[in-house]
Amino acid sequence: MIYNKVFLFTVIFSFSVFAQKIYHKVQQKETLYGLSKKYNISIDEIKKLNPLIENQDLSINQEIVVKNNTSNTTHLVKEKETIYGISKKYNLTVNELIQLNPILNKEELKLNQLLFISKGKLKNTQKITLNKSNSEDIHIVLMLPFNPSENKENIQKISNEFLIGSKLAIDSLSKEGKIIHLKVFDTKMNDEIITNFINEYDFKTVDAIIGPMFKKEMNLVLSLSEKSIPIFSPFSNSESLLENRNIYITKPVENSFVEKIVEDIQKNYVNEQIKIITTEKEQKSAFLIKNKFLEKYPESEIEIIFDINKLKENFQLQENKDTSTVYVLASQENKLVESSIDFLYNDLYLNQFKNFKSYSLDYLPLFDEKINLLKKMNFVYGIHQKVNLNGLSEKIILNKIKNNSCLENSKHIKYGYDVVFDVIDRMDKSGKIIDIELPKNRLSSKFEYKKENKGHINKGIKLVKLLDFKNDTF
Repeated sequence: MIYNKVFLFTVIFSFSVFAQKIYHKVQQKETLYGLSKKYNISIDEIKKLNPLIENQDLSINQEIVVKNNTSNTTHLVKEKETIYGISKKYNLTVNELIQLNPILNKEELKLNQLLFISKGKLKNTQKITLNKSNSEDIHIVLMLPFNPSENKENIQKISNEFLIGSKLAIDSLSKEGKIIHLKVFDTKMNDEIITNFINEYDFKTVDAIIGPMFKKEMNLVLSLSEKSIPIFSPFSNSESLLENRNIYITKPVENSFVEKIVEDIQKNYVNEQIKIITTEKEQKSAFLIKNKFLEKYPESEIEIIFDINKLKENFQLQENKDTSTVYVLASQENKLVESSIDFLYNDLYLNQFKNFKSYSLDYLPLFDEKINLLKKMNFVYGIHQKVNLNGLSEKIILNKIKNNSCLENSKHIKYGYDVVFDVIDRMDKSGKIIDIELPKNRLSSKFEYKKENKGHINKGIKLVKLLDFKNDTF
């Protein structure tokens, strides 16, 4: 948003073909520092353009040169203009405009702000480029906030546990004959530190970047990178990142859970009623399920329920044990989910209502407490991370985690193991990714990348089907 406050300024253009000077008339309380930020120029550059102020303070109404351009390389922000609109005007991407004007990463666009708009200046910023020659080593860069500049213990914990899993994955793959080099970089959640690292580190042999953690940092790395190095986003799953063709989002979005549940219901669908239980805040998921189902079965009877008590009242009036119904829990609210499970078990299952199916869009820890009841109802739920504790290879990896960290229950160690193992396992010995869209089950996660927009996103959702007196299926 552009601020409504209008700054008084004077812009005088010389009529020389070879030079275009931009002047500023100094206002009360203005400083060189403030002008440098306003016009996107360093204090030293201002002093070079105005030798007389080298050893003097600014004076009110003094006219100083703030730009001396040899071509049309700047844009003065007008009222109601946006970053997107300006980038389109000059045939730039939003990322390129931000790269030319890094202050836009930290501040909103301002009226009369001077922006660089020449692509020629992009050459002054080093970009990540891929030039592998014939190297048969694999080079990975991991970027996470291991020591955040702000005191954020949880973020630090997640990053360090992810790193433990990453190193265990590399150790496992090294034994298969791959030569792997891991560069670990601490972003500290600081844009300037990230930019300096990108500009100074030699990325010529890098095969993949994993991280950073947040969307803003991901956008910064993407804006500074060429499209040749795959960049994997392990935590941010914002779909706006998919505008970049070298992005791979490893964490599934909500729509992937919806597609998986709907697909399973449709496999054996025989005109059952569908009742989706949710809250006002979470109703988006419920409507996604409803609309997705109606695409294939437009005549389906689908009801979205916000009040479990009304559902119970209507059920008591029904008393028809032959009615076939599919119940879907589309909520992460413990109280509602617990009430729903109690209803399904006490009112339906115990009363011999056998023609019902029960699903949950996503996993809740509450399910572990209610596991015996859910098994009796053959309850089904979607999940991104779930370890098959009966698998031999899973047991071996869990034992490694236990021996190396004493944190065998850490989901972040398991996730770090999965992400890094999956990325490198898809590479040949020279680091080239050869089968990105092939579905793969790892320790706790499933990876099934699909092309979406320009990038790729993981749609690997596991369906856990709880079976009475049998091993659960995945």
